[in-house]
Amino acid sequence: MQNFDISKYKPTSVTVTMYDTQDSVYGFTFNTVCKPLCPVIRIKKQDDSAWTEYPFESYEANTVDENGQDVSYYISKVKVPLERNSVYSYFVLDKG
Repeated sequence: MQNFDISKYKPTSVTVTMYDTQDSVYGFTFNTVCKPLCPVIRIKKQDDSAWTEYPFESYEANTVDENGQDVSYYISKVKVPLERNSVYSYFVLDKG
């Protein structure tokens, strides 16, 4: 039986970036060691009860570690329009 290391599927970080100030579009990005199956972000405004789901686009990237070894990982990105001057809650998950 193969060992399953769930830590390789967890995002190493989630970064939020303003993509478009005019239309208030934010970008969410995270990296994982293993290829995500169906990553999504769920977002809701502070006073709303319903969550809205947005799928990420994922692609493979490569880098070199401190020992000179090639390292492959996956980057997942999504752009989300949000209302100005509002408070949101969000979480990232892989539905795969």
